[in-house]
Amino acid sequence: MAAMIALFVNDMWPLWLLLLAIGMIMLTSSMMSGYDYQCQKCQGMYKLGVVGALISKHGRDKNGSWAISRCPHCGAITKARESRSHGQ
Repeated sequence: MAAMIALFVNDMWPLWLLLLAIGMIMLTSSMMSGYDYQCQKCQGMYKLGVVGALISKHGRDKNGSWAISRCPHCGAITKARESRSHGQ
């Protein structure tokens, strides 16, 4: 246990922070690959990128899950509805 604490306390903490960030990006990327989002303005379907998935506001209401994001088709910022991608 002391060895684990020493790894964080010594000069290697930037490396551990980098590894943690890489792990978060990989986890988010794998989780978001199965979801499409539908723009409420133009009804276009799109996938959120890793950065979009990390920084956009997400939520759930009586109509299902959503994310506030910019549509790549029309450029509108809307509460895009989430739908699962099938067959991927």
